[in-house]
Amino acid sequence: MKVANVLTLREHETARIGPEWNPAAKMVTGRDAAKLEHLQRQTGQKVFEIGRHAIKASNFAGTISLGNRAIEVLPKTDLSNDQTRRRLIEMLTVAQMIPFREVDIAPQASRAGTLLDIFMLVYLRHLTTEWRRGRVANYRKVDANRSCLKGKLLFAEHVRRNVAHAERFYTRCDSFTVDVPLSQTLKLATNVCRRYAMQHSIGQEALSLLMEFDEVSDVRFSPQQLALINTDRQNERFSSILSLGKSLILGESPDRTAATSTFSLMFDMNAVFERYIAGLMKRAIGSDLCRVTAQMGGEHLLQREGKGQFSLRPDIGVHEKGRLICLVDTKWKLLDPSKPHDKVSQADMYQMYAYAKEFACPRVILLYPCAMMPPGHLATYHIENMDGPRIEVRTVDIAEPPTKVVTQLQSFFAT
Repeated sequence: MKVANVLTLREHETARIGPEWNPAAKMVTGRDAAKLEHLQRQTGQKVFEIGRHAIKASNFAGTISLGNRAIEVLPKTDLSNDQTRRRLIEMLTVAQMIPFREVDIAPQASRAGTLLDIFMLVYLRHLTTEWRRGRVANYRKVDANRSCLKGKLLFAEHVRRNVAHAERFYTRCDSFTVDVPLSQTLKLATNVCRRYAMQHSIGQEALSLLMEFDEVSDVRFSPQQLALINTDRQNERFSSILSLGKSLILGESPDRTAATSTFSLMFDMNAVFERYIAGLMKRAIGSDLCRVTAQMGGEHLLQREGKGQFSLRPDIGVHEKGRLICLVDTKWKLLDPSKPHDKVSQADMYQMYAYAKEFACPRVILLYPCAMMPPGHLATYHIENMDGPRIEVRTVDIAEPPTKVVTQLQSFFAT
């Protein structure tokens, strides 16, 4: 579905800086580029390389909202934009970087235009369902000037306020209310959806839902305060909704120097690919005999005064009956069979050599997404003067659904 005022780019694609905003011509204005530059300084994410005449997407995927327009960046695949969004959503759910299963998101994926709209629609639909099942409410200490003595009398404040009103009592007591931090967070995230949804219908859906939060205060939370707001056993059903809501809230970047705020929900594809493969590897070979561990550690490249220096952390370790049989390191880079060594960098190969040597691992796999070639085995390298260890270069096709990627990974370990 096309959405007005949305410019869609692929990773490493360029858009010109020109006199007008023109998504069809891949053009942004100088003001848009300035907003992007300001946002990147605020977030610390280098999503775009910004030059004098063009902006170039990097290896981040997601959506950046610039007032009433947005730039969406999708992974570089041969699929259509809609299919690529679907694959990216699958990767994010398997990687557990968004708190819903793909089956929970699929019904909304075809109704929303951008990746951001999809997440907002998922948030609103799930929140609406759960809120109408039963609102979040809890006891909270409330200070008030009451007409009866209820709770603990706050003497100093009572005297200050009621010296001429003997019929009043300033007290503190527990009140059962929906105006609690969890409800306030859910309302705040709903307001973010209202402000930044690119589809008018999603903004209207958020506005309609806000009417059901009329008893909840409008509160802003710092990132530190937000981290402390969680669900408990009584409202655990809001856990996934709260997690996504926090992501939406943290994506907003108020700019007091500009007329409009900006919003960013971007994912580093290096991290997405690593966690996606780790999740599918567990499905592919995880069993009672085999164990898959993400983010291996415990070894160092060098020693200094008896202490390990320069820690080594392969992405994935595979153990069979307690013995390390394979290390897998993912690289979100496109190979090219027309280049020397298929464009595998020397630095990456040095890293694999260190893994094989320091972990005493017989097999190390350097894994890339495939491009311009079918998925599978590309090359095997043996380490001179070391008995047995080998380094393999392999690819998987992320354009395929997760079930087929699992099959590709299983083939790596077929006897």
